[in-house]
Amino acid sequence: MLAFTDVGYLAAGWGISLAVLGGYAWITVRRGRSRAAQVPAEERRWS
Repeated sequence: MLAFTDVGYLAAGWGISLAVLGGYAWITVRRGRSRAAQVPAEERRWS
């Protein structure tokens, strides 16, 4: 059974993992938006 003393390690592990994944997603979206703005309007497939 999981002892209560391990809750801090679990919370830190989940928190760090979510922060890293969230940061990576934010950077990826930001980079995609800046590069999408460089595509000429007639070549955009998504609009």
